[in-house]
Amino acid sequence: MPTVVARADTTSFSVNHTQEDSLEENLLSYGYSKDRCPDLLQYRQLLATLDPMGMPLVSATLEGNGADDPLYFPTWQKMAQVIDHKKFVFIADCKAGSIATRSQIAANGGTYCFPVPMSGQHPQYLQQWVNDSPVKIQSIRLPHQDENEPAVGKGFEVELGKFWLNPETNKWVRWLERYLVVYSASLAASAIRGQQQRINSAQTALNKLAAKPGEDSQQLAHKVENILERYRVKDFFNTTITATFHSTSSSCLTGTTI
Repeated sequence: MPTVVARADTTSFSVNHTQEDSLEENLLSYGYSKDRCPDLLQYRQLLATLDPMGMPLVSATLEGNGADDPLYFPTWQKMAQVIDHKKFVFIADCKAGSIATRSQIAANGGTYCFPVPMSGQHPQYLQQWVNDSPVKIQSIRLPHQDENEPAVGKGFEVELGKFWLNPETNKWVRWLERYLVVYSASLAASAIRGQQQRINSAQTALNKLAAKPGEDSQQLAHKVENILERYRVKDFFNTTITATFHSTSSSCLTGTTI
């Protein structure tokens, strides 16, 4: 049985249930709702599996209002115990990408592959590397692809030294981390299509609003802002509100009838 790659993820489930008087021993609680139902109680479920067969390794039912970040290092430890070694690639989403999780896995001899959160210096690093690649860009092909087949993407890797102070031991953890910068042709095409659809939808909504703008300029500006935020296209539009005044005149004619 291959034990080279394993992954873990968490999700939440909303339920229609009457809240108990005591919450200490109750896993159902109010928390951030991915279903946009903050009025419903929820619980969270964690599942770790082996790739590619999907065999469950670790499962846990958790309270509904907890944070996911602290779960991933203990989960990695349990996975290593179950498969009896640490030489596997641990895959998870960006919730596992905190520097505390990464450093503890590295310090304990593990290997991970997480999308790093776009916070801190990461956006600056990414922009700099994409605009001026520090190493040679390589073509990316899937394991079953032949070298003559078109590549599914391209990318490069950059190695950086990292460090983190463990607050529990007050000791520094130092390790080398490989950043993989990857361009996927299919993902890029999908993103471009989605972006163009949002731009077209926003343009239609703005044209409809321009046809009947109303008389309150502040209210109109608020509606324009809402449209741009709803479709996430603020960087693609420049809008200007111009007031037009119409004046009318009337004359009164007097005369004498003979």
